[in-house]
This record gives sequence, C-alpha cells and structure tokens, in this order.
Amino acid sequence: MKMVPTIASIFVLLVTGCFDSAAVKNESAQSTAQPSSFTEEKAIAKVNCVLGTAFPDKPGTVQCKVGAGGPPGRTVPATLQTKVQKDGPSSYLVTFIEQWSAQDFNSGGNTNKSTLEHYWTFKVTPNGSALLSQGGDFPPQAAL
Repeated sequence: MKMVPTIASIFVLLVTGCFDSAAVKNESAQSTAQPSSFTEEKAIAKVNCVLGTAFPDKPGTVQCKVGAGGPPGRTVPATLQTKVQKDGPSSYLVTFIEQWSAQDFNSGGNTNKSTLEHYWTFKVTPNGSALLSQGGDFPPQAAL
C-alpha cells in the first residue's frame, strides 16, 4: 500500500525536528554512577512532540480525538496511552499506544478486529532519543 512510505517520510521529518538520535549512542559513556535527575516525566516530554498527538505526559491513558486525514477537521475518537520503563541509570523506554474503533477508521481493510492499535517505542536519555520500534495498524493521523 502506498501509504506506508508516506507515513515513514512524515515520521522521519517529525522525528528529526525533535531530537538527535546520535546522542543516545553517546549516553552510556557520559552517565556513570551519579544519581540522575532525569525523570520519567522528562523522558516523556522529550518525545511527546514527535507524533503531533497529545499523549499523556505521565504514565496513563486519556480519551481524545485524533486527526484522520481527508477533509480538514475530520477526527476519530481514540484512546492514547503512555507507558514508561526504566532502562538504565539515566534512560527510559517510552511507549505510546493509540487505539481506535475500526468502524471509525480502517485504511488497511482489517475486518477481523473491532479495535485497531498502533504503538511507538523510544529510548530516551538526557542527551537525546531514538525510535526503537513501531507497529500495528495504520494510524488515522497518518492518512493524507
């Protein structure tokens, strides 16, 4: 499907504007035994701008509407969840999960599920962040 390269291109542009992924590779050399003031809330804040959607700024879930492409102003009711896992003395894994009804938006033609989902997982350090993985169903806000 031609939408997948489009979402990848848009995502790369958004990600590039928010952080320097090369900093993640240097993080382990810079952080040693000092206690870190880098909190999970700071980690979430570093990557929450990447997706252009208002995921919770602390671990938890919110109900909202996300843009769905097509005519201006089109939205889809969604559930946005933020999960955080400590991944070292000063690093976190931040996962954003978006769920929506297949009746409201279903560009992939997936008729087996009533609820669709997409996730993004980032490694975040005080010096930067990097997208580790993403997957699931095609998200509404990625539609043109």
